Amino acid sequence: MKLLECNRELRKELHECRRYHDYHGEDWLFMTVADGDFKLTPAIREALINKVDAGNLVYSYFDEQLYQAIKNWYLKRYNLELKLEEIIHGNGVMHLMQVGIETFSAPGDGVIIQTPVYEPFLEVIEHKKRKVIMNKLIYNSKAQHYEIDFKDLEEKLKDPVNKILILCSPHNPVGRVWTETELQNIYQLVKKYNKIIISDEIWQDIVYQPYHHHPMFSMEKDSNSDVPIITLSSQGKTYNLGGLQYGYAIIKDPEIRIKFAEMLQAQIHYASNNVLTSIAVCSGYNDPEAYEWYQEYLSALWTNYQYIKNELEKHTKIKVINSEGTYLVWLDLSFYCQDDKDVTKYLNQARILANEGIDYGQEYCQFVRINYATHFIHIKSCVERLVRVFSSSEGEMK
Repeated sequence: MKLLECNRELRKELHECRRYHDYHGEDWLFMTVADGDFKLTPAIREALINKVDAGNLVYSYFDEQLYQAIKNWYLKRYNLELKLEEIIHGNGVMHLMQVGIETFSAPGDGVIIQTPVYEPFLEVIEHKKRKVIMNKLIYNSKAQHYEIDFKDLEEKLKDPVNKILILCSPHNPVGRVWTETELQNIYQLVKKYNKIIISDEIWQDIVYQPYHHHPMFSMEKDSNSDVPIITLSSQGKTYNLGGLQYGYAIIKDPEIRIKFAEMLQAQIHYASNNVLTSIAVCSGYNDPEAYEWYQEYLSALWTNYQYIKNELEKHTKIKVINSEGTYLVWLDLSFYCQDDKDVTKYLNQARILANEGIDYGQEYCQFVRINYATHFIHIKSCVERLVRVFSSSEGEMK
């Protein structure tokens, strides 16, 4: 059964959608903010409509069905058992990350991130008056992917000023799905230097074969482990539900969980339930039809990515970084572009709105991030435009 539907027309009519807010014109392609052009799975849509049709949206609470749905998902997807009390709800992954930073560090402390990385990581650290400590990822040209600089990471973890490591797993924007060995190495280093891990795993379900996502808390092989791990996730990417502003934390250590929950409770107006959240999450995680939609979604995303990689590498000198997960592809334009001004110039010529690498730091000014969660028609058009402008540029360079 084909359940996946995509809006084939550019969604200019959805003026409230963040991705299309900066509307340039009918012939522009919008490949920016990380949400998709795919309609909700019918199962979730019907459940939400039924709730609204019931006639009220009064105050609600996080009931046991919601906890159980998350528990069931981790058992089904990752063969991992959760206790209901290990799950804490909040208003989005970034809100929960902020709570973790506030709880387990003080102003002036260092928070380690692995760059290039999702820009709000830097923003929330700086907003909370902590220091951004960069553990820069290393590009492996043979494997065409990024890897962790473990030597540098250990040096950063040694420093007593640095209290927290924030992990992006799978990684936005470079598309890495960290192996179990890599995650175990991180775990052992954090344990050695008595630090805390906050792992943003919102992309956990957007992973392509033969890769496998390993939740960070699953690295705790010993039930008596003293490594504090805060694993954050949501259905935002899995079922295209970012607008619900919901996320959850999984914290197995009781002491860490209590401290985290107390800080969250102090922000009670940020920690109450959106009545539609429970409906959507329970439907997405429990309904067999929703799971079938999710499988179709993964297949469509993989088809889009493969087309981008094959065509750009065939017709241009653009380096397409391997995407093992997420629906974002990180493109190296350094053959054509000296700086961010060149990147902007070529994207404008192609009439493509994308996330330019300069947003991730000066050293990434020759890169661009493309969101490929859209109809194949738009993917084909995007690739054709990039091929056209860069092929012309190559001719001029000669």
